[in-house]
Amino acid sequence: ISSPAIDQGDANYAPSDDINGTARPQGSGDDLGCYELSMNSWTGSTSSDWNNSSNWSIGSVPGNSDNVYIPSSGNAPVLNATGQVGAIQIASGGVLTVSNVSYKLTVSSVGIESGGSLVISAGELECTGKFDHDGGLTMSGGTLDINGEYESSASATETISAGTIT
Repeated sequence: ISSPAIDQGDANYAPSDDINGTARPQGSGDDLGCYELSMNSWTGSTSSDWNNSSNWSIGSVPGNSDNVYIPSSGNAPVLNATGQVGAIQIASGGVLTVSNVSYKLTVSSVGIESGGSLVISAGELECTGKFDHDGGLTMSGGTLDINGEYESSASATETISAGTIT
């Protein structure tokens, strides 16, 4: 998720809440404009269990349209439920693991920053929009289904020994 308006505002010139009542800032600074980008950030404070609400910054497991941010964490998230979310951004040092054939995660877009990683050994990750890959992609099984644009940069690394990419 990127925009030149995210985290570029100044609290001295913006109201404390956006037009929808969302508190500012949600990131490292206020967003420019009337809306504050709201993300459910992985904390991993309890475990690596994706489906445990105490591992998420807003206290609930991400839902259909929630934007997800995965930073570096001692307990990196492991998908253990089928679900659908909005956009996923994997930060430098962040890792998302999809490792169970019973589970599928559908996302509207994926951004893997340089130094971030997506690991798929079983199960499926379906991206219905843009897959922007600047970090690591490791596949030893499972399925990566990209139904939109795929973008990869010079910093991207791939280790693919098995699995399916469609």
